[in-house]
Amino acid sequence: MQLLIDNEFFQNELLPISLLSENNVSANEKLQQLINYSNSISLNYENTPKSYDEKLYYATLMSHLYYLQDNFFEMSKYLNLVKVSYQARSNNQIETASSASSVSLNQIEFIEYLTTRYYVLFGLSAGNNGVNVWLEYLQNFKSPYNKSQVIANHWLDLLFGKLTFELSQRGTIPFSFINHVKNLSLSKNKLVLIAFSNYLLRPENSNIINPSFKQDYTVFLTTEIEEMPP
Repeated sequence: MQLLIDNEFFQNELLPISLLSENNVSANEKLQQLINYSNSISLNYENTPKSYDEKLYYATLMSHLYYLQDNFFEMSKYLNLVKVSYQARSNNQIETASSASSVSLNQIEFIEYLTTRYYVLFGLSAGNNGVNVWLEYLQNFKSPYNKSQVIANHWLDLLFGKLTFELSQRGTIPFSFINHVKNLSLSKNKLVLIAFSNYLLRPENSNIINPSFKQDYTVFLTTEIEEMPP
């Protein structure tokens, strides 16, 4: 799938085929071939018991492929195949669905990445309710990703990017830290408030924050540090 995205979708995981140039016959054919191939593999193992991470991977993979194809009906169908908890580390389904007696750290980190990817796609499938889907997920985001969780961090950035695009009305309204970001429901989760603010402070986002954003955010961080118990 990554080769398809790199070669046909300009390395953009969330670029639906309708937004490609008119000459997208090759991309559409390859995308359909991959969908057919993935479905055929699934049919071969239809009666085989599957763990939670296998179900989550399949639902996320197929919904992503159908998103690229602009097929929101099929996308939603696959997203609804599995009930996805916000946090992998507190998800009892992992233990009960896994054949292993214990869940490894690698497995948990893989599920964390898939969970973020799932909710990015779930928000994209939700139309006008997408922002609320992303905000609710972020309110319940409790465990920060390590630097080594490169793909998980990448998908969290993609979520922040989509959320920023929608909240700024397609980049037309600059963010104020005090009057905008701190009033979002995600601000109840300081871990996410800081992560989202750091995302907005990246050089590539300088045009969507107001001139006082960095100073106001610095004051907030300083206050937080000073109020921390010794």
